[in-house]
Amino acid sequence: NGTALSGVNYSNTFGVLSFTNGETIKSISIPLINVTNVTGNKLFTVSLSAPSGGAKLTAPTNTVVVIQDADAGISFNTNTISFLKSVGTALITVVCDNPRVEPQVLTTNDIPLSVNFFTADGTAKAGIDYQSVSGTLVFTNGITTNTVSVPIYNNNLVNGNHTFSVVLTNVTAPGQITPYRTLSVVIVESNAGLRFSQSAYTIFKNGVLANINVYRTGFTDSVVSVDYLVTNGTAINGVNFTATNGTLVFSNGVTTRSFGVPIIANSQVQPNLIAQMLLANPTNGFVVTPGTATLTILENGGSYVVPAGAQITSESGAGAPNGILDSNETVSVLFAFRDSAGLNVTNLNAILLASNGVVSPTAVPASATNYGPLTVYGHSVSRRFSFIATGTNTQAITPTFKLYDNAKFIGTAAFNFTIGTWTTSFTNTNIITLRDNTNATPYPSVISVSGLGNSVVKATVTLNRLTHSYPADVDALLVSPSGTNSLFMANAGSGLGVTNVILTFDDAATNSLPQSSRITSGTNKPTAFFPVLPFP
Repeated sequence: NGTALSGVNYSNTFGVLSFTNGETIKSISIPLINVTNVTGNKLFTVSLSAPSGGAKLTAPTNTVVVIQDADAGISFNTNTISFLKSVGTALITVVCDNPRVEPQVLTTNDIPLSVNFFTADGTAKAGIDYQSVSGTLVFTNGITTNTVSVPIYNNNLVNGNHTFSVVLTNVTAPGQITPYRTLSVVIVESNAGLRFSQSAYTIFKNGVLANINVYRTGFTDSVVSVDYLVTNGTAINGVNFTATNGTLVFSNGVTTRSFGVPIIANSQVQPNLIAQMLLANPTNGFVVTPGTATLTILENGGSYVVPAGAQITSESGAGAPNGILDSNETVSVLFAFRDSAGLNVTNLNAILLASNGVVSPTAVPASATNYGPLTVYGHSVSRRFSFIATGTNTQAITPTFKLYDNAKFIGTAAFNFTIGTWTTSFTNTNIITLRDNTNATPYPSVISVSGLGNSVVKATVTLNRLTHSYPADVDALLVSPSGTNSLFMANAGSGLGVTNVILTFDDAATNSLPQSSRITSGTNKPTAFFPVLPFP
């Protein structure tokens, strides 16, 4: 035995060679065993010994027999390989380890040794990180290597390393796939990402200097830079902080740089205030999330108590209760406060002042001025007060409180109301195009509503210059920002066409839209004839 083993690669043979007068050559027959696996060349030794008849052994008395492999191993060089995301194209080598047995292709009838290949997703996705490829590699006439080319996409994202596979399959004789049938290809991140270490930072207003860290992620073997800017939010430059800007440079291997934001302390109790921060203009890299951040300057010099809503609980005027303050009406109102910044309140006392349209204010009961403890950032607490609302219709009144923590004055707080009722119109003048068997364009059509005060007691909706050949096909739905729906028109007017009809919908109207006669301009109740198809 050598690397070839008796009984595995060949049959062990021994015996005596006899040379008669005049003979100079004898042969030895050694049976070989065909191992169908790709094993490579194997060796064993044949030796001569014990000559007789006066003969002597002369060199060589030993010979090495090489059993050449009759199969070709087709394989990747390794089971894992890496390429930078910026490489453009990954060139992957496939090897034939025994080109001697490759078929000679001399005519079109000769069949070459070939193997198929294809790519498969891992964490890398075809069409996003790389281009999927497949095909056939041919080995003939002594070719030892072939190449698979896979385009790699540099998508300007910084999302770490990703992996896909290349697989060999369906090899033709005399080839066998061994040892590496599957190659794992690692796309190594080559982009540098620049971001804040977090999206929100905090510092107390007496903290002097806020230290802000900026991280580099992804590729670090380069020099990159990025500009930073700190500017006003609710915090004001020169009052609450000092605005700053500059450039951070990351040399090779550096992953963290920082800058400072000077904080300006003052004695005024204030809400928590926010400065805005931004990264921009990167070189040799990209700004990634979070590329913007906030710096919240926390109040810690006192308690910042603010109004947290009011609710009318009783009314004494004509037409009461209607959910609004009427002129010279005696009302009871729940007033809520919460501690929005700074320190906890040990025991809040709130005194409603007789001013700004408030006459004869009284706590109900008298002890209701005591709100008890408030926890900073905690829930609100409500107490009831009674007063006479004085003023004319649409006049603003401002119930105002003096606030105390036990006996210590901590500020004032005001609530805003408007006497009586008034009407405000909001309109979207853009054309709504009605399309057959689908939703309109735009869909939805948005009307922005704001500044209505504390109570909305009524709403009407108008469709202006409705034109359609088959009105029963038109369904209309009003949707509030909270998602509450009101279906106000569906399956009305049959197939009797209308042109430039103006329709107003009001719950207080006396009429409804007709189902089978022509629709005319006017004011109607919301009208829907069922069934109604679901809205997209």
